Amino acid sequence: RNGDNGAPIEGARVVLGLFAGEIVGITDNQGKVDFPTIPPGQRFVTVNADRFVSSTIEFFVGSGETITIEDSPAAGSVRLFPVGDAQLGGVTGKVRDAASGIVIAGAVVLVRGTGQLDVTSLSGLFAITGVVAGTHTLDASADGYFPASKGASVVAGLSVDVGDILLTPIPPT
Repeated sequence: RNGDNGAPIEGARVVLGLFAGEIVGITDNQGKVDFPTIPPGQRFVTVNADRFVSSTIEFFVGSGETITIEDSPAAGSVRLFPVGDAQLGGVTGKVRDAASGIVIAGAVVLVRGTGQLDVTSLSGLFAITGVVAGTHTLDASADGYFPASKGASVVAGLSVDVGDILLTPIPPT
């Protein structure tokens, strides 16, 4: 829900983190998304939508429970607050093979905790816009490589170049 006026946010991306990966859902016109089959345990969900600051909540899932993420005191409550253009920036860079220095096309670069991502071009470049100003971690991954992370300080109104993110090749077995 919109933290300013309580209106449902349709089309928000909801990422449920699990031990072996994640499940992604999109909110309906009432701002809800259901995850009917979640293994029991402590879970985190991150919600993001265009023009809103992302939010993460933690909750516990019991055996056989269906969890609904919505805005109500009895459920997982997530409120997203609009972000003005003056608070947004961008981040750019290049993904390279750590051993050879060759650029990696098709690598995924994600701003951790936001769901914002880009896939590198044929020249290994990525550009992610609309990132809330502040300190972030970029996670990069590509087939055949170990994932890597790099810090980024995003400045409002600017696009910051973080340089190269180096991915180490996975050795053949």
